[in-house]
Amino acid sequence: MRGRALPVWFVVKRNTRAWDGDTQAVAALSEMQSEAAVDSFAAKLKAQDPATRTRAAELLGKLQLDRGIEYLLPQLRDVNADVRDQVVEALGRSRTDRVIEPLLVALRGDPRVGTVDTRLRVAAAKALGEIASDKAVPALIVDLQIGEPEVRAVAAEALKRIKSPLMLKPLEGVAQAGDEMAREYSAQV
Repeated sequence: MRGRALPVWFVVKRNTRAWDGDTQAVAALSEMQSEAAVDSFAAKLKAQDPATRTRAAELLGKLQLDRGIEYLLPQLRDVNADVRDQVVEALGRSRTDRVIEPLLVALRGDPRVGTVDTRLRVAAAKALGEIASDKAVPALIVDLQIGEPEVRAVAAEALKRIKSPLMLKPLEGVAQAGDEMAREYSAQV
C-alpha cells in the first residue's frame, strides 16, 4: 500500500479503528507509514483530557514512525505523570537513536524535562533498555550504583537487554567497589 495515495475515508476509518484499540489497524497504519495518522494522533496530544493525551502518545509509539517523535518530545514536559510515562514508553519503541539523549535527560532527572520524579526515571530506564543502545550504558551503570532503589532495579534490567562489551569493565568495578545492592545487581547483569 505504501507509495500510492489512499482515499481520505480509508485513512480516517483506520485511524478510528486504531484509536478504538484495533491492533491490526495500528499495524496497517504503521506499515503504510501514514503521516495522516501521525498528524491525527499528534493533534490529540493537545487535548485537555490526560487520558486522551496518554492514548495519543501510546498510538504514536505503536506506529513507530520517525515523524511522531517530533510530536512526542515536547510531551516529556506534560503536567500529567501518566502522559509523561506513556511518552517515554513510546520513545522507547522508536527505531532511531534520536531519542536516546532526551531519554537520558529524563533518566538523569534534568529539571528541563519538566517534573522530575522516580516514576519518570524508571520509565526512562525501561525505554533505554528497549532501545538497547551502547550510548545508554554509562548512565545506566551510574543509576545501578547510586540511583534510587526503584531505578537501580530497572537499570539492571535495561543493562541485561543491552548486552554490550562496553559495560564489562565498569560492571567489574561496581562488583568490587559498589554497595551491597550495586554488587548484587552487577552480578545479575
